[in-house]
Amino acid sequence: MKTFKEYCKKEGVEEKSLHPDLHKIVKTKDGYQLMMYSPSAGKFVAQGKPQPTERKAEKAALVFASVKKESLMDQEREDKPLIKWFDAFEKELKKAGGKYKDIDPTDMLKLYYKGKNPKAAVKELL
Repeated sequence: MKTFKEYCKKEGVEEKSLHPDLHKIVKTKDGYQLMMYSPSAGKFVAQGKPQPTERKAEKAALVFASVKKESLMDQEREDKPLIKWFDAFEKELKKAGGKYKDIDPTDMLKLYYKGKNPKAAVKELL
């Protein structure tokens, strides 16, 4: 059994991208299986299909870890409605030909808390 910490050292991959205690590759009768620790199950759970070689399983693990990291970042972004609204506001402002430096941030926040959509807020502030 090879840990991801060993793999990261060997391949020169930053350990920050993978959590070595939560991933492992196990040799099974069907090939090499990526296993991830599941806190809800309290044990390691198989992820994806077994791979024919250990190298392919390691590559699949890196892909899986990067996708999981991106989905966590998306989840974090969805949990912040003000940031989401502000991003939409900036896009609408750019479409309208305005610049952020011409907008008073306090007025913009007041419109956000009044429940105005970003497009209407831009029209009101320009």
